[in-house]
Amino acid sequence: MNTKILIVAAALLVAAGTAAVASAKAQSIDVATVDSPRFSARIVNPWFPLIPGTTAVYTGAKDGRQGRDVVTVTHETKVIAGAPCRVVRDRLYLEGRLAERTVDWYTQDRAGNVWYCGEATAELDEHGHDTSTEG
Repeated sequence: MNTKILIVAAALLVAAGTAAVASAKAQSIDVATVDSPRFSARIVNPWFPLIPGTTAVYTGAKDGRQGRDVVTVTHETKVIAGAPCRVVRDRLYLEGRLAERTVDWYTQDRAGNVWYCGEATAELDEHGHDTSTEG
């Protein structure tokens, strides 16, 4: 998923400048310090808003192949380590074929910081079969 993170970071840089990228830096949740009322699946940070129903499409290349990355913010939520998280679905197509599908989870604290809570990723071969799964 490093490619997708870089694409999102680049989009933020173009859209809002270097300060936006610094403000949008994802933080990892320390399970020992989770206070669930402190977190919300409602992500409204102006540098990284995750509004349900929003879809973004990015184009480019990966390993010399034409790519299209479709990122959809769902209406779904999932509780991770006690924190309610927004579910984001990410589909990477290489040369028109689905090559990778990922589900990402994000939450926001009361101060407006967005926290990255993990992902589940499956890479697919040219026949659509899972070749590896992480998450």
